[in-house]
Amino acid sequence: MGSTRALTDSTGTTTDAYNYEAFGELLNSTGASENSYLFAGEQFDQGLDQYYLRARYYDQGIGRFTQQDTWMGNNQDPITLHKYLYANADPGNMIDPTGNFSLGSLMSAINIAGRLATSAVGNVGRFIATRTNGTVVRVFASLRTRVWLTRNVGRVQSKLPKKLFGKGKLSKNKKGWRWGDKKNNVRVQKANHKSDFSSQRVDYVQIRVEGRGIIGRNGQSITSKFSSEAHIPLSEWKTWARWDSPL
Repeated sequence: MGSTRALTDSTGTTTDAYNYEAFGELLNSTGASENSYLFAGEQFDQGLDQYYLRARYYDQGIGRFTQQDTWMGNNQDPITLHKYLYANADPGNMIDPTGNFSLGSLMSAINIAGRLATSAVGNVGRFIATRTNGTVVRVFASLRTRVWLTRNVGRVQSKLPKKLFGKGKLSKNKKGWRWGDKKNNVRVQKANHKSDFSSQRVDYVQIRVEGRGIIGRNGQSITSKFSSEAHIPLSEWKTWARWDSPL
């Protein structure tokens, strides 16, 4: 699941190799290249002897996180109630890149190989299962979209009133996430760099509020959701004082 298995030099010759236990403990390695990106392609902290997974540190020796998960879990999916499990105790099919929820693949044949030897990762289509705020979504999506959802959905969710919006679900075009109903809703959308509209070439948020309608970039009501003002850049929206108002 994306672990660094080998490093090569400019001629393609293998200089380093790595083998791991199921939960990431290094079995053996060869070579002496400086490299801290190992199990699941994540950064290993030699001082702590643990992996840095953003929200928490992971101890590969025991296959557990060293701090509690901030998510309460889903009562209908008991394994998610465990506060310290890595990747739902299924590292062969899932990874946990944020430390908050698991990201699994049903096509284990596709891996990230040569992570450090390659400067960019292409849009490799794959059927994935993403666990976001307790909701399991299975969708054919690119690797870039999978990573984008992992990085952004939780951040947007944390700013929204839970009673009003709940967990949300994948957007219809499978390039974003949406919360709410017809009266109150929020949608975060991945940038489409090929769009004819400049406002959609960056990650953006769309908001509808009951009694106010579509909310524009200045926090005021506008008449059309297709207006460029209706596409609030995600980076801009993060600075708003409230989810529905910049002030």
